[in-house]
Amino acid sequence: MKANLILFIFIIIWIGIGGYLYLIDRQITRIKQKLFFQDESDSPKKLENIMKNKYIVGILIIVVFIIFAVISLKDSLTPYVSLAEAKNSGEFVQVKGYRVDGSEKFDMENKIFLFKMTDDHGQEFDVTYEGVKPSNFEQATEVIAIGRYADRKFKADQILVKCPSKYQSEGAVK
Repeated sequence: MKANLILFIFIIIWIGIGGYLYLIDRQITRIKQKLFFQDESDSPKKLENIMKNKYIVGILIIVVFIIFAVISLKDSLTPYVSLAEAKNSGEFVQVKGYRVDGSEKFDMENKIFLFKMTDDHGQEFDVTYEGVKPSNFEQATEVIAIGRYADRKFKADQILVKCPSKYQSEGAVK
């Protein structure tokens, strides 16, 4: 959704820039025609001013795009933190940990997946996820929960699982 919005804004700005450059090109063409057919005393100054304005507008557009890119990138970054940091921050974060065997429960009626995780420091905590349980959750060695810590639970918006079979070669000895 956010990527579509960014693409839409980019296309609108790109069309606007193209139209603006087209108008500038038409003005330059008119001035060039006047240079050949009228008094040449002030026409080069007009052409020089238009060229300066063209560079200024171009630089401003580039600066606006850079600022927009930095803001968008900053908003999309989600830091990895420990459980203690997640509890204190209350912000949208990623917590890496290990699933606790046998703690998984799925509420079919409300489509809520509940399970327990331990972080790198051994702290155990509850995780709630509104959505379908990942199909390879039982084989996962590590789990990354992306969301916020609230109401004594980590409320995940997204769950990423690291399955060991995905990283093993086919001919590896088990």
